[in-house]
Amino acid sequence: MQSTHPAAACAPAQVLHSFSVVRTLQTGQAWPPGFVQSVADKNATERGKKHTWNTCNNERGLLTVLLAKLEQLDADVLVGAPLFS
Repeated sequence: MQSTHPAAACAPAQVLHSFSVVRTLQTGQAWPPGFVQSVADKNATERGKKHTWNTCNNERGLLTVLLAKLEQLDADVLVGAPLFS
């Protein structure tokens, strides 16, 4: 089987990364004790450089982070949960 994209054109593993954005269930609700610090600690690890976590206090913040990340990554393809059901 031949690929239309040569292997050299694919991004090397060290530049591939993913991210997650989480928010509280209700606006103004507090995070569990130590959660925000735990997220910061995980993001500071070597693994955290490949998969970062972001916390938001409401849905507006969540969508703002998502749009900023997509603009930063200049993503051509979205991979994740089914967007259309």
